[in-house]
Amino acid sequence: MTFRSVNAFSYNANDFLREVAKKNSETDITLYSRKNGDVVSTYLEPTRFPEKISSLTDALFPADAAIVGVTEINRSLGEVLLALSLMHHGPVEFMVKESVDHDLLRKLIVQAGISSYSFFAGAYLDLADKIEGMKIERRGSGTSVIVDQYFKVKGVGTVVLGFVLSGVVKKHQHLQASYAKKDVEVRSIQMQDVDVESADAGSRVGLALKGIDIDEIERGMVLSDYPTECIQNANGSMNYHSSIKREMPESYEVFVSDLMRYQRGVLSGSRLELDKCIINMKSEFLIVNPNMSPRVLGLFKLPHSS
Repeated sequence: MTFRSVNAFSYNANDFLREVAKKNSETDITLYSRKNGDVVSTYLEPTRFPEKISSLTDALFPADAAIVGVTEINRSLGEVLLALSLMHHGPVEFMVKESVDHDLLRKLIVQAGISSYSFFAGAYLDLADKIEGMKIERRGSGTSVIVDQYFKVKGVGTVVLGFVLSGVVKKHQHLQASYAKKDVEVRSIQMQDVDVESADAGSRVGLALKGIDIDEIERGMVLSDYPTECIQNANGSMNYHSSIKREMPESYEVFVSDLMRYQRGVLSGSRLELDKCIINMKSEFLIVNPNMSPRVLGLFKLPHSS
């Protein structure tokens, strides 16, 4: 069986999720799924945000669309808007409570730099149908899968859960596990608890792997059929979001909060030095500082990024 997949970030929309989807797992991100015919929708909710900024950014990374419930205008909503503007390039549906000042909210959305958005006021199932009907263009020809959960299953072995970012992952395919620097074999693939021979880009998958143990796996690991570049120190340009008005220090502690990773480092002018390397998949990294307000600062771009 072949599934078509769509992934949506969901913030402050619990009533919507309860009506249209089924809870699958909960860590610092809660995942819900909805199967409608051959379409599988996965919703990612940042359960530990605002306490953990990485809960927000990890939930955003695989998303094709975003649903944001607005019950009040506050700091947390502001950080969500900033992260959406810097990380997310798909449509955003705002479900806004009547008591919220819609004009002020619209102004904040525009100031954040979110161009593709609408206010949705219909039935929850209509919104789910709208998300499922999206035409999604997925780039990249090589196979890449990003891992967000992993565990051992008796009789099966090492199992990872993640999202196919590009290409097609196939049963018995050999892939490179980025941070472990190991070759692994895909023993089996599951979608919606159904065994499948392959899964297309966008799919939420469970992969049984041969050649790697769970203590060698971490969130943000990339499984790919091509070599990946792991960057620890780089020269580039720090592009602060237009809402950041403060004078920034010449050198200060930052965190890359992107690619489902949260990696500490130091930013000194145009040089980023990280404690550990991070996979370079899109030539730019979201930079945050947990001790500033807002915590979302902007994008560090490598020289060859556009």
